[in-house]
Amino acid sequence: MSQVGVRPFENSMDHLLAELALLDLMLFRHVRQARSRNAAQAGSDFEGLFVSEQGIDVILSQSPIVRDEDETSSDPSITAIQQQMETLAIRTSVSSQKGVFMRLERLCQIFGLDSFEKGLMALCIAPELDLRYETLYAYIQDDVSKKLPTINLALSLFCSTLSDWLARRRFLAASSPLLRYELVRLGGDEYSGNDSFLARSLRADRAVAHYLLGSDAIDARLEPLAKLAEPSASWEQVVHTPEFKKRLIDLSANLEDMFTQTVLQFVGPVGTGKKATSQAMCHDIDRRLLFVDSARLLTSDSPHDEIVNLIFKEAMLKDAVLYLDKFHLLLGEESRQKSLLAALMKGLVDRRDLTILAGETSWRPESGIEGHAFLTLEFASPEYLERQQLWEVFLDIDRDRFSDEEIGLLAGKFRLTGGQIQQVVRTGRDFSRLRPQSEWGLTLEDLHVSARWNSSQRLSLLARKIQPSYRWDDIVLPPDQKAQLREICGYFANMALVYGQWGFQSKTSLGKGLNILFAGASGTGKTMAADVMAGELALDLFKIDLASIVSKYIGETEKNLDRIFQEAQGSNAILFFDESDALFGKRSEVKDAHDRYANIEVSYLLQKMEEYQGIVILATNFRNNMDDAFVRRMHFVLDFPVPDEGDRLEIWHRVFPGEAPLNDSVDLSFLARQFKIAGGNIKNIAVSSAFLAAQDDGRVAMKHVILATRREYQKMGRLLVESDFAQYFGLVSSIHK
Repeated sequence: MSQVGVRPFENSMDHLLAELALLDLMLFRHVRQARSRNAAQAGSDFEGLFVSEQGIDVILSQSPIVRDEDETSSDPSITAIQQQMETLAIRTSVSSQKGVFMRLERLCQIFGLDSFEKGLMALCIAPELDLRYETLYAYIQDDVSKKLPTINLALSLFCSTLSDWLARRRFLAASSPLLRYELVRLGGDEYSGNDSFLARSLRADRAVAHYLLGSDAIDARLEPLAKLAEPSASWEQVVHTPEFKKRLIDLSANLEDMFTQTVLQFVGPVGTGKKATSQAMCHDIDRRLLFVDSARLLTSDSPHDEIVNLIFKEAMLKDAVLYLDKFHLLLGEESRQKSLLAALMKGLVDRRDLTILAGETSWRPESGIEGHAFLTLEFASPEYLERQQLWEVFLDIDRDRFSDEEIGLLAGKFRLTGGQIQQVVRTGRDFSRLRPQSEWGLTLEDLHVSARWNSSQRLSLLARKIQPSYRWDDIVLPPDQKAQLREICGYFANMALVYGQWGFQSKTSLGKGLNILFAGASGTGKTMAADVMAGELALDLFKIDLASIVSKYIGETEKNLDRIFQEAQGSNAILFFDESDALFGKRSEVKDAHDRYANIEVSYLLQKMEEYQGIVILATNFRNNMDDAFVRRMHFVLDFPVPDEGDRLEIWHRVFPGEAPLNDSVDLSFLARQFKIAGGNIKNIAVSSAFLAAQDDGRVAMKHVILATRREYQKMGRLLVESDFAQYFGLVSSIHK
């Protein structure tokens, strides 16, 4: 039959209706046979309750077991069926050439179905379109309860000889595409004794039925853990180093031709561009992406083989590249992880398409994946220049609000990944709407607040966040120490310039952060200095008590430290390790296992500090006990001396707020000269004297300060004698009178 003048199908549904028209002709032929059969058995009041002689004769006359020949050759209805098949084949070919998308043809192509399997799919899908097919199936099968087609009906419709019948049975074996991918589902169980194989019913899988009838919605069983998406990023929106980006683009250009059976493993921290790169690749080859969350996959109640089969089937139906996110979560030793990974590897062997495994840990299957190329690409956290580009990309319409210097400041201060920068901009825009509508609009302060808020949430569970409350005027230190603090702030503020634009990054593999040692007695201003730095740099400050994370159990201290630094890596916060003497005393000679592991713990912390690209401050009360080799690894070492009389007087003047009702009797010069204590003790005395005054006459007088001083010395375990108080000794107990 010539293709000239043949009208192509208008769309997928037009094609499906033509396939059902062919099915109708086959069904009508079997309806006539059923009428003949039913007429031969009619006339008994007990029809259907027993097998009659006439019924046996009908069975014997129609059974394909009796002879193996084409019984339809003399049937005039077969001519109409053959003509319909020829017309359908030509129209389908013409439609394909015209670019008409036909879902049933696509289904057959991706799952490798032949004409018999395509007819069987039409047989199963028909009741999803029109319930009258259920009545026809029941009538032909001579059983009102059989509203679904059986294997016997399918074979009877599409097979004309016994040899054809026997050959087609294999298309319904468990290993066949129809059942392996659950395109159709079998009812009953041939091994239960209740159903023979031929009597088992056939039903189209619900998701497959929805697909064939025109729906692109994701399978409802996958909705909690998967998402189908069009690629929303092109290479212009993907930020990597020039060398790495070129490598990715070259790989993308070869994917369709060279690696149709390819597994790409993208490895790197969250937000380093793994998804954006996948979208750009799929944009090049005009493919959608099926994103699957491995964390939710692990919590699914469905059997692993079943849920994995659904995932692979969904990707094939939707012609989508499969993207398994957080893949590293499946690499553990728990039985659930192993079972799920095994199911995925089994599915990958049969998959003839691109698959992307995205996670934070590199992995390779022990024996490879048969027939597949397996390529691993490492995605590093962006350096300064890449972060600049990412800020510019994600600021988008707000880019003109910020100068190049401000963009550079954000890129240098916050070591965020691309995903984190995108979230910071979104949250910053939300923050801007907390102001009156006339003041809406993203500001640098919005971005600073958003960056700190987005990057420190999880670290708050492991360390105590300190809200900066001090400024440079609040801290009293000798000039050199105060100058060093300012140098540290300037050092950090210019790290991006030196390492990024000036190229020192290429000269340093580790140690791009800032490691500082604060040494001095309690109360000499170490915590306050860290507070001032955090306020100056607009960074969060987290205080970690090392004494609380050092464990007597071997290996536990390292685990605790690893958790802290892992969360801190994305927080861009200042880490202030207090009570570091719990771990950082002089490393002793190795005399036993505990000595050896104590040294390991110190070395491990040094390693994590050098890997961390932010500020780490260690505070110790006893610098002399610190290992010299350890101290040399610090970028800065600040000694906090006990303040001299001049500094103590300055502290006494600053410690009382301007609002405090201070009596003229308070002799600050005497206090500074007489009591040689640190600033922390002075602050405690000032606060205690205020509470004593609040209980008394409401004004802070010298008697309150003297008594508070005595109490502070008692806390310190030190005694004061009458000469220490000099002319104010009589005030020591006067407040109680």
